[in-house]
Amino acid sequence: RRPAVIVGHSLGAASAQILALHYNVPAVAFGGPAVHVGPPKLLGEGWCLNLYHSADPVPNLWGQASGIRHLGSRYSLGLSGAPGNQHAIAAFLPTLAAAIAQG
Repeated sequence: RRPAVIVGHSLGAASAQILALHYNVPAVAFGGPAVHVGPPKLLGEGWCLNLYHSADPVPNLWGQASGIRHLGSRYSLGLSGAPGNQHAIAAFLPTLAAAIAQG
């Protein structure tokens, strides 16, 4: 069955990036690692949105010099301001709510 939308966090975000292109459906990936080595753009990459915190190491595991990149758009939500683990999904909630409120 083809999903209507795919949402994932961390390893699930890596899967969401890949499945968004496979199924040609929208995906939102929270704090996922880069997953692709290859051509600069693949057909259907516009379906995938990658959100991350600048203090989260997971989205930057490989570094740009490695040639591994995220599929789709990549947007930093800055620092969450929440104490503790910036990779936790709970750290995304306050910054995402603030970003939505600001438009």
